[in-house]
Amino acid sequence: MKAEVYNMVCFHRQQAVEKLFKAPIAAHDREVPGIHNLIRLYKITEDVSNSKIKVNHEALIFLNDVYIDTRYPADFGLLPSG
Repeated sequence: MKAEVYNMVCFHRQQAVEKLFKAPIAAHDREVPGIHNLIRLYKITEDVSNSKIKVNHEALIFLNDVYIDTRYPADFGLLPSG
C-alpha cells in the first residue's frame, strides 16, 4: 500500500483470475479460448464443469475492466516509475 502500485496489483490479480477460470476448461479437455474477458470465461467455466467457483460479481466486473490489451503493462504507465 505504501508503494502505491494499485494498478499493477489489479493487473496481476486480473491475470490470476483469468488463469483460474481457464484451468477447469483445460482440465475438462476443452479448447481454452483465447479471450481475456473474465465474465465470459466465468460463464464458460460454469458450463464446462459442475464445480461452482464462488465469485464476488462486483469484483469480477471491476477486474474485467482492468484488463489492457498488452503483455507489457509498463508501456501504459502502470508502474510507479511509468
